[in-house]
Amino acid sequence: MEIDLENYPAFFIDHAEGRLSPQGQAQLEAFLEAHPALRAEFDELASLPRLAAEPPPPMPGRQALLRDPGSLTGARFDDLCVARLEGELTPAEGLELERMLAASPQLAREARLYALTRLPAPALAMPGKRQLRRPVPLRAAWKRSAAWGLA
Repeated sequence: MEIDLENYPAFFIDHAEGRLSPQGQAQLEAFLEAHPALRAEFDELASLPRLAAEPPPPMPGRQALLRDPGSLTGARFDDLCVARLEGELTPAEGLELERMLAASPQLAREARLYALTRLPAPALAMPGKRQLRRPVPLRAAWKRSAAWGLA
């Protein structure tokens, strides 16, 4: 990559961090000779103290936080339980859910909890429903039926 006035800060930083190849070093020196006004900025950046990279602090129990990617069945399990409740489970998905439930007592417990979320619809009795209906005058009904017959 050629050094120009657009990308020179990236090269200055790479030099300060020691990531420039010998060829990049030579390009940077040639660029600074062609642009002496940038030499002060380069020297200032080069004079900054470098911080040593510290290793991450020890974290006991870190491995317990990591999970095997093959065991990420939580979202799939949730989808299958909801599909079973809604009656949208395909036979293949039903077998997959049954395998999950047989393999894990915890998932079987969660599936029972999912089933408890479905509440039965209460039977509603509406006394006086017939009184809510408005009678249709015979004359209006006759006009409508006559209009339909003419159409």
